Amino acid sequence: MRWQLDSLYHGFDAKYDEDIEKLKKKLNLFDEMTKAFEGSNETIIKDYFKLISEIKRLSERLKTYPYLRFTMNAKDMEAKDRLENIEFLMTDLTGPMTRFKYWLKKLMLTLNHLIRVNFI
Repeated sequence: MRWQLDSLYHGFDAKYDEDIEKLKKKLNLFDEMTKAFEGSNETIIKDYFKLISEIKRLSERLKTYPYLRFTMNAKDMEAKDRLENIEFLMTDLTGPMTRFKYWLKKLMLTLNHLIRVNFI
């Protein structure tokens, strides 16, 4: 069985490499965003979900192509290496996601405190 992968990429070409660079930039932006939460809480949360959705969508596309190539040919070491590279890049989400969850938890504690103080 052969997959028709042209709807994703036409090989590990310039477009694939451009998308890897886009992913790296988005991961960098995400890292910076979670180091300095600027703006209203609503804006921060909205920006977080927008950016994490873009990262997930792009990374899934980048992972799917080498994964499908590798399933067609287990000797395709380039596909295996590219897949591993994307998976390694995605580990860069750990720090920023932890910072966001910590920020969100602090926000929830603050909101709960304000509710108790003002409405009880």
